[in-house]
Amino acid sequence: VFSNINALLSHFNGLLAYENGKYVLSVETQETAPSASLNSSQENTNPYYIDNTDIIGSISIVDNSQKNAKNTIKASLQDPQINYNSRSVTFFNSDFLKADRNIVKTGSFPFTGITSYYNARINTEKELFHTRFSKEISFTLGPRAILLKAGQVISINYDPFGWTNKLFRIENLNFAANCNVSVKAREYDDSIYEISKQR
Repeated sequence: VFSNINALLSHFNGLLAYENGKYVLSVETQETAPSASLNSSQENTNPYYIDNTDIIGSISIVDNSQKNAKNTIKASLQDPQINYNSRSVTFFNSDFLKADRNIVKTGSFPFTGITSYYNARINTEKELFHTRFSKEISFTLGPRAILLKAGQVISINYDPFGWTNKLFRIENLNFAANCNVSVKAREYDDSIYEISKQR
């Protein structure tokens, strides 16, 4: 049941987060950047806005941009319009090809359920843009991070890397017995969710 639900969710960027003993449905989409919200005592109260003083230890970063970045994505889907036979969808970006020194980097995107050709085009384009932002970070926060939720976008100011309001989407949270929270997040950019005009 769980794998079937996740297959359905994959068609509209659905996310299941586990909160208070229940699964909560949210949708991964374009979000506004979190900002510092100040109360009367001038303390930062927004848990999704993180700076050097909030992080315990240092940030570890895994940058697979060169390895994972693609400029072409190919997908196949079982299309109801042609009696559920297989139809191919290819999405290509010439700007990404130039950035890759004209070396074609092809990836594949599996559709695990039934969808239409038009939805497949949109999802394949989104997957192509998603490959260009593949930095992953891990770090530890104090008890305030208990307010965080998987799937939300966080803003990080971190001087050692020269980051100012750098955006990441939370992928995983681990809560320790001492109330510290280990956070794993992936690079976020608004362009991932832009739907271009189809030709």
